[in-house]
Amino acid sequence: MSSSVDPVEANLDPVEANLDPVEANLDPVEANLDPVEAKEWLDSLDAVTRNNGDRVSSDLIRKLTDHARDQGIGLPAAITTPFKNTISPEDERVMPGDLFMERRIRSLVRWNAMAMVMR
Repeated sequence: MSSSVDPVEANLDPVEANLDPVEANLDPVEANLDPVEAKEWLDSLDAVTRNNGDRVSSDLIRKLTDHARDQGIGLPAAITTPFKNTISPEDERVMPGDLFMERRIRSLVRWNAMAMVMR
């Protein structure tokens, strides 16, 4: 009788063990990703950040994302929305009212909501 070893419990690479990504509880994209190539990409991004700063890295990622979309590559949904404020800061109206009082009211509303939940 041969003993069956679960590749996940034995810490085997699920891709090399030919496991179904769903059965191995993996993201299908990660299951097909070459770890060496992924590390090279991440090391490259680290080098860009180290040598040129966060802004350049952010611009690079944005350009890569735009390029992928142009190529018809499906991308994961963005966590943030592409909101752009159409009113320049110079054109914004001064907020009327007492900022301290408004902050205090928001604080009391939060406190009240917490008290209602705890009750």
